Amino acid sequence: MVYRCGLEALLSDQPSTIWVCTAIFWGSVLVGVLAGWLGAAQTQITAPVWWQTRWFIVALSGLVAAAIGNFVGNQWLTVKLRPYFQRVLEKRSSEISQIN
Repeated sequence: MVYRCGLEALLSDQPSTIWVCTAIFWGSVLVGVLAGWLGAAQTQITAPVWWQTRWFIVALSGLVAAAIGNFVGNQWLTVKLRPYFQRVLEKRSSEISQIN
């Protein structure tokens, strides 16, 4: 409840925040795919046949980069949300105390 209310307050104050998070995610996917494609094009891997498929390497690097970008975006968003969490906790302390 606190996270959802804080996120709604942040997005109402700064609607461009969602675009920044989206750009971080897709930018990291693009960088990961390009790095995987360049790495797969430049190296000759001596591994099992399924690993030598260049598309597998590109997809794997894209997924890893997406996970890293998602982590970085979430950390950035958490830092941005802290003041809103405090505001929500102050305004809704009576509702939260009734939950327990």
